[in-house]
Amino acid sequence: MNLSTSLNDVLLIFPDLRNLTLADLSGAFTGNPSVGKTWLVPLRIFSATAGIVQIDDINLTYNPNPVYLNVTSIRNYQKYLDGLDVLNFSIGSVNGTLNLTDLRYDYSGGNKTYEVLAHTEDYTVNSTINVTYYFSQWDYNWIPNGVEWIYFNPGSPTAQNVTPYGQNILTPLLNITNYGYGGKNATLSVYMNDTLSCVDTIMSLTGNKEDGIIINNSWQDLANMSYLETVNISMWSDYNCSYSDWHIFNPSIYFRQCVDGGLCSEELI
Repeated sequence: MNLSTSLNDVLLIFPDLRNLTLADLSGAFTGNPSVGKTWLVPLRIFSATAGIVQIDDINLTYNPNPVYLNVTSIRNYQKYLDGLDVLNFSIGSVNGTLNLTDLRYDYSGGNKTYEVLAHTEDYTVNSTINVTYYFSQWDYNWIPNGVEWIYFNPGSPTAQNVTPYGQNILTPLLNITNYGYGGKNATLSVYMNDTLSCVDTIMSLTGNKEDGIIINNSWQDLANMSYLETVNISMWSDYNCSYSDWHIFNPSIYFRQCVDGGLCSEELI
């Protein structure tokens, strides 16, 4: 048996493992894309000597986070939006896998300071003050299924501890969340636009009537809230009316949120 062979009959393979984890690819995604909105992968493989280069198990992964959209373009587009319209933008990849995680669309203004100059007519007395506007957004959610309003239905003109439809000992009527960020807490207040002397309307944050307050036609503070804090709202009505003065009492209830330590508009929100 002849076991001899020549060098020409042998395929010499020299495996070489390369790790590109520390390679900076960010400079490859500047300028104009090659096709549409895509760029060529900045990877070149070659051999310094003649031969065959065989590539196995190639995995090129790049994490470009964070990616920021053009704020000016979004702001210009918002001028044409109406209410809760959809803001569309495209994300895609070619011959690869694109994972999109932690997508955020935040209002990052928080607050803005304006300089105000006050002076006498001849400018002999001048005073400069800074007025800071804080973003004080809030929102609410109904808790009971199918409830989208506050509805009391007393069985008699002297009924006590009447709760609005949908509320019970375990389920509050609604909750309110503070979305106003910018470095300060905010105070949540409530106002009822009408009163009836024989009806007490109580509002509580704990689900316990005894912890609540009787709301009326003046602004009353309910809670001091930090950013993203949520409070539950429960209500009761006590009636001590007579049949002669009894009628359906149906006032409107308003909430507002104002930054702590600042001035708050008296407009109904």
